[in-house]
Amino acid sequence: MPTATPKSAPADSTKKSALQTAVAVMMPALDQVAAIVVVHDEQGFVVACNRAFEQHTGLSTAQLAGERLEAIGEFSCDEQSPGVLDAVLFDADGGEALALKLRECSLGLEAGTALVGHPEQASLSELEDRLAQAQRLMDLGQLATGVAHELKNPLTSILNYADYLLDKYRGQFFEKRDGERLQRIVDGVERMDRFVRDLLQLARTDETLSYESVSVHEAVHSAVGLCAITLDSATISVTSRLEAPEARVCGVRSQLEQVFVNLITNGADAMPAGGGSIEVAVEACDGTVVCRITDDGEGMSESTRERIFEPFFTTRAESDGTGLGLALVRTIVDRHGGEICVESTPGQGTSFIVTLPLAD
Repeated sequence: MPTATPKSAPADSTKKSALQTAVAVMMPALDQVAAIVVVHDEQGFVVACNRAFEQHTGLSTAQLAGERLEAIGEFSCDEQSPGVLDAVLFDADGGEALALKLRECSLGLEAGTALVGHPEQASLSELEDRLAQAQRLMDLGQLATGVAHELKNPLTSILNYADYLLDKYRGQFFEKRDGERLQRIVDGVERMDRFVRDLLQLARTDETLSYESVSVHEAVHSAVGLCAITLDSATISVTSRLEAPEARVCGVRSQLEQVFVNLITNGADAMPAGGGSIEVAVEACDGTVVCRITDDGEGMSESTRERIFEPFFTTRAESDGTGLGLALVRTIVDRHGGEICVESTPGQGTSFIVTLPLAD
């Protein structure tokens, strides 16, 4: 890291405090995108940097907060593109870590500016879309945390009493329709419970997760095994084509398994009445592991494909899904520093491609 420059003076403590609070609220969302984000105040002092910045430079917010922008890199205006800077970011030793273009955008910050860029030069609109979705998911998660306790206890009581009545009086005093009504109560409560659990998953932050070296093959095998129990094996077949047996990623095994379970289940839901097949393929490529989950189901239109990762968006019947499964998949993949994309053609099936960085 270059020689430290003078740190910021408390020119306007109210503005500074408001900016720091806004950035603290936004940071979980900023940490979930692959884009490099640096937030600075009106005087050009660094307020915060996201995880992608730290991964590329080795420098953290704790080291840089209060330093001038010159401490993190060299910047010059792109004369052909207003609001765009040509940047060379420094690493922890003061050398050149990365050269890229950074765009200035507000991200809704009243007293500061964000410099946003991507090593692969993704469009600003795409980055803003990802940030907006991450922010929405974080807001949903915070809501879930607040109401989960109030919902969990009564839901558990309803489920326990309904199960008790079903077990005690099954085949005795109940009319058949009464048993069916109780079963509907049980099914409804279980669906509500799944919904709350999914929302709570969205609320979790990296501080509450324990990362370790995870075998991708083991996570896939476990997910396929779990799905084999719930899917109709007579009509839907799930096969694996696994290369790179030594591939490991830094992550949370249970969450990676959930990614594969959700994607396999999503493929099964897309099958026509006669069933079909799903393949899970894994291979290593340029420092990453690529997992492709492909089904030969009904496929999806372009308009559906554009919205498939939105929270609460679903093409299934209202009683069959919450619309959180794929939103949760994307959130987990983002938390693991990966990317997910979808390829689909109506009538020809769908492929979800998950790319994760290999563990060091």
